[in-house]
Amino acid sequence: MKSDLVSVIVLNWNGKRFLKDCLDALSHQTYQALEVIFVDNDSSDGSVDFVVEHFPFVRVVTLDRNYGFAGGNSKGLGFCHGEFVVLLNNDTRVEDRKSTRLNSSHTDISRMPSSA
Repeated sequence: MKSDLVSVIVLNWNGKRFLKDCLDALSHQTYQALEVIFVDNDSSDGSVDFVVEHFPFVRVVTLDRNYGFAGGNSKGLGFCHGEFVVLLNNDTRVEDRKSTRLNSSHTDISRMPSSA
């Protein structure tokens, strides 16, 4: 696990129409310690081929059936290397600096004294 790495799981099931906007936005993040894991719940709309062809920075995980939201994200967790994991719906477009703010929020929280 890398302490500065943010892992983003993008869960998908037949959502090819959303993927360009979602993954383009992730590719424009200013925070560089970011890994994107695309978890596909056995889509039949060409989603996997689209991601492989257009987004080589994305790690693609293909599942043998639709495990749903919880099951698909759970499967994706096994491929994450970051200290933090973001679960992102495929129809989401992340602001350019969102991952930077997420990481700096952690820095602020880690400086808080413990209550013990």
